[in-house]
Amino acid sequence: MARTSCSIVQSDLVGRPRDPVMLIPGSGVPSLSIGRLGEFYIDQTGKRMYRRDAGGWTDLGVIKGDRGWLPVLAAKNDGARRVHQVVDWAGGEGTKPATGAYVGATGLVSAIGDAVDVRGPQGPEMLISSLTAASGAASYDTLVAVAEEGGENRVRTVQGVVGAGGHLPFKTVSDAAAADLLPSIKYVTIVTAADEDGGPGHIRVRVDAEPADGPKHRSADRYLSTGVIDSANGGWWGLEFAPSLQSTDVQVPSVSGKTVSRPYVNRLRDNIILTDYIDKAQWAAIRSGSPIGYITNDRGQDSFDGIASDILTSGGVLRVPEGTFRVPHKTVSKDRLSIVAEKGAIWQTNQATGDQIVMDGLFQSVIDLRFGSTVARTAGACVRCTHLGSRAHSENLESDGAYTLIQVDGHPSNPSLDGGIYTHWYPRAYNGAAGGVSYLVTGGFSVHIHNPYSIGNFTLAPSTWPQNALRVTRAQDLKVDGCPQFLGMVTPVLVAPATGGVVASFKMTDGYCGLSQNGSLITAELGGTIVSTELGPVWFGETAATSAAGLTLKGHHADGIQTIKLMGTEFPLCAGNGFYADQYVKGLQITGGWADGCTQAGFAFDGTKGFSALIRSGGDRFGGNGVGAYLSGACDDFILIALLKGNLTNLSNGAGTSSSKIVTAIT
Repeated sequence: MARTSCSIVQSDLVGRPRDPVMLIPGSGVPSLSIGRLGEFYIDQTGKRMYRRDAGGWTDLGVIKGDRGWLPVLAAKNDGARRVHQVVDWAGGEGTKPATGAYVGATGLVSAIGDAVDVRGPQGPEMLISSLTAASGAASYDTLVAVAEEGGENRVRTVQGVVGAGGHLPFKTVSDAAAADLLPSIKYVTIVTAADEDGGPGHIRVRVDAEPADGPKHRSADRYLSTGVIDSANGGWWGLEFAPSLQSTDVQVPSVSGKTVSRPYVNRLRDNIILTDYIDKAQWAAIRSGSPIGYITNDRGQDSFDGIASDILTSGGVLRVPEGTFRVPHKTVSKDRLSIVAEKGAIWQTNQATGDQIVMDGLFQSVIDLRFGSTVARTAGACVRCTHLGSRAHSENLESDGAYTLIQVDGHPSNPSLDGGIYTHWYPRAYNGAAGGVSYLVTGGFSVHIHNPYSIGNFTLAPSTWPQNALRVTRAQDLKVDGCPQFLGMVTPVLVAPATGGVVASFKMTDGYCGLSQNGSLITAELGGTIVSTELGPVWFGETAATSAAGLTLKGHHADGIQTIKLMGTEFPLCAGNGFYADQYVKGLQITGGWADGCTQAGFAFDGTKGFSALIRSGGDRFGGNGVGAYLSGACDDFILIALLKGNLTNLSNGAGTSSSKIVTAIT
């Protein structure tokens, strides 16, 4: 071991130096070969000191220990108290101490009850009522502290907070005019105002120039509606909506020039006071411009003619009062037009052909209107929705003797332009004209007919019956639901697209198609394609003509009918088959079908391939069928599970059975 030493000089009591004592550093226990009596040795590895005595090196002990451990504390609940518990130790050397102890007043303790509560006493509560009240009234420019969720407080004006939706209320027009508003504020409500200024609670909108007439004001800012500052035109506001005026009915001059007087004419953006009687010319001058909100009449046919001609081309809401009114056939091209009828109002025509109302604008509706005719109708619809419009709605329409109650048209040459969405709720067609169609669908992107009725006079000869309750020649998405009732028709439901025509999706639920001449027909024999059809539960029965089925499916060509599902369909009392499908029908699925009382087969599959059917045919309700189920020899790739009872012949199976022809008949 190399000898490296340092000298420690000692003195005696009188100050004379003695021999120096050596301090020897090293690693490990010192060897007897080094050191002299009285010298010291430091083990730098083990951190121990030794002294050389007569018997060798004496171990004097450790002169430096391991680095100590720091406790890692976590807060714990002890009832209302919060205490600290040691959950780990960090930063030390050697073996970690045990965890789980709590911090007590003089050190660590094992019981949580002996731990110190580290939470101090509750501080005083800060109440808003304790703050000093601000002097003066708050304004929309008053600053307040706000914060977005998860964010920090920021200063905003009151209008920036309460006007987050772009709308602010003001007590008076003067208050609104004095306000320096943010560009995000687009509308203001004036709480109190005289009638000539728009009335209480009217709404004004930010505009891009001073309005020509009507209630208006200019605010202190100079913003346009786009948020751009314009010192010349910015800051102007015009009338948007006036509740008290919007609901005011207006009496107008009649065709013959009779005059009437009412308080207000509301043109949505302005308001004109009628202080005296006016004549037809004066009315025409007032009426020009933006549409009137509501308009009605109680002066009989003469006055109604003037109103109808006016509003149907200008927009607004036409209220048809109680009574019968002869109306020229109208094309309603104005967007956002509504025709609303009072109870007992009849829209009557004296023409045998032509459409009574044609809707070809945006967002149009006809509500609670009855249609009548003084002559026998031979063509034309009561309400026709054309491909030029994109939204149309009707509700509670009713006709007596009409040829067609509702017609929905697609584009005449380009089905891709069928973008219309049409909803018709609770239509009622009674005593339809001979050969007529109550609901005719020739296009449209989405058509929904809810709870329709079409009831012919089935006490008369079938030659006088309407041809169809529902006829479909083209449709993207057609839905008929809500318990449709079709009685007294030649063919209640006819789906028959022509060459190039496609019925992409047709669904009918909860329907009743009974007391017909020929039953319902879904066919591609005119050259079109029927992609997807879902029927059920629907009653198809009570046909009168010889050999007429309750429901006939004719695919006619390879891609004629591609998918059709029948769920809970019923076929009772048919003069021919209850149900019939030809060899071109694909993707046929029948679940829960029932037929009884049919002269021929309850279910007839004539060369049909790739179908599955779970059916019940026959029974004692209507005396059974001629044949419960019929399979021609060309049928293949099918599964038929049938409960067949009470029929003259329960099963006529010309196809036989094999691995691809599965027949399970319970008789």
